[in-house]
Amino acid sequence: KLVQLNIITVLIMFLSEGSPQTRECAAASLCQIVVEESIRGNAIQQGVLKACSSAATDETYKKTTRQYAAHTIAKVLVTTNPNVLSDYLRINSIAPLLFL
Repeated sequence: KLVQLNIITVLIMFLSEGSPQTRECAAASLCQIVVEESIRGNAIQQGVLKACSSAATDETYKKTTRQYAAHTIAKVLVTTNPNVLSDYLRINSIAPLLFL
C-alpha cells in the first residue's frame, strides 16, 4: 500500500540527501520493500537501481548503508530481465554486487 503512495520516491530522496542515519534507514527500508517481488518492477521505474548504485559505490556513506544499497540491488536484479535495463544500469549494477 505504501508503494502506491510513492514512498519509494521519498526514500530515494532521503537516501541521496539525508543525514547519515537517515540514509541508513532509507537504504534499509528500500531493502525490505523490494522483498516483495511484485513491487520490484515499479521500484526500478522509480529509480531504485540508480539511487542504490550511487549509494553503494559512494565511499562517503556508512558501510551499513552501502551494504543495504547493494543488497537492494541484488534483490531487484534476481528477478529482473537484464534486457529491459539500460546499458547504464546494467554496467553500474555490477560494482555494488562485488561489495557484498
